[in-house]
Amino acid sequence: MWLGNVMKLSARKGLKPDYVVNQLLTSGLDSDLADYFGIFTYGYHEELVHTLLEFVTDKMRDHRLEGVAA
Repeated sequence: MWLGNVMKLSARKGLKPDYVVNQLLTSGLDSDLADYFGIFTYGYHEELVHTLLEFVTDKMRDHRLEGVAA
């Protein structure tokens, strides 16, 4: 639920997906994010970054198209 709220707020502020991913990864919730996406926690950091970037980009685009960001 918190991830969806972050996506909506980020889209509303017009932030770039790379910045949002960086903020999410520095939040200290790597293991929770990996669990959410079904990725192993240790040794798969690049896969988590790629998956998270794809997810964030798609969700932020959808929110902007739906007018949530307006």
